[in-house]
Amino acid sequence: FVAAVGDSVFVVSGTSTIATLNALNVTVTAGTDVTTYDGGAARVDSGRLILKDLTITGSDTIATARNGGGVYVAAGASLSLSSAAFVNNRASASGGAIYNDGTVLASSGSSSFTNNSAVNGGAIYAATNSTTTLSSASFSTNRATVNGGAVYQQGGTAAFTSSSFTDNSAVDGGAV
Repeated sequence: FVAAVGDSVFVVSGTSTIATLNALNVTVTAGTDVTTYDGGAARVDSGRLILKDLTITGSDTIATARNGGGVYVAAGASLSLSSAAFVNNRASASGGAIYNDGTVLASSGSSSFTNNSAVNGGAIYAATNSTTTLSSASFSTNRATVNGGAVYQQGGTAAFTSSSFTDNSAVDGGAV
């Protein structure tokens, strides 16, 4: 999939919506959201999005103070990852790969976050009431110009098991 400039590739909304994207060896490239300004490749307003065997690369939010270069997860919504990769995504504010204000879970298959960037949370920005649970994730060469080179945890709960953090950078908190 190659996204056109101006909107996210996927938008999930609705109170009981579950959208599953099983995409064996599929890459979503260059999603740029300039309409809602959050979520370059995908925006989960409500319900649940499952990304499996998918790479999101080169997506961004180009407007001022916008979040989730790859995926934006709103309060009350959730994102599940299985063998997903986020590469070279950027946000002009927070969460180069993922901005999480809801729930992000990666428990099966390893997911990777490489060379993503933002002001806060080069790979992942976790908002005040969010839940972030990742297993077997790798974070490498992500960068934030202020806080959390790999992950910026503003609040909420976070758990990382069997995960690696390599060469991430920020003014405060190179890894987390």
